[in-house]
Amino acid sequence: MNSESPSSAAAPSPTSPAGKPSAPPPLMHSVFVGRGGIRAGWRFIIFVLLLVAFVLVGFGVLARISDFAQRYKLARAGTITPAFEIEFECLQFGAALLAAAVMSRIEKRKLGSYGIPLRGVFGKNFWAGILWGLGFMSGELLVIHALGGFS
Repeated sequence: MNSESPSSAAAPSPTSPAGKPSAPPPLMHSVFVGRGGIRAGWRFIIFVLLLVAFVLVGFGVLARISDFAQRYKLARAGTITPAFEIEFECLQFGAALLAAAVMSRIEKRKLGSYGIPLRGVFGKNFWAGILWGLGFMSGELLVIHALGGFS
């Protein structure tokens, strides 16, 4: 049994190097920053904003290329070509990789800590992901076909 009173178990107040009590951080600082740096929710929001910005900029650049612009018009009309899909998926992957790289600099972490390690790139998890993705997409296409979505 602990014989200390509850008041003596309380955390000591922060002090400055001179031994004087320091002022608590401003409210805005405590909303955005925690012990580990920027709070997780704000990190996620920053990542999403970066991702959207990079996709929009990349899409704006691609839209100036006449071939892509034609494929984009077809896609908006309902005909998605394999070339458009490949270009758009590459754009999204590049934007996500760039946003992760920026966040790694902000958070002072390695890019591999975001789930994209260079070591073991084509390892067991990669191939399991390929199989799961292929199985899911095949099932999805079968359901769409069964419902008359394409022929």
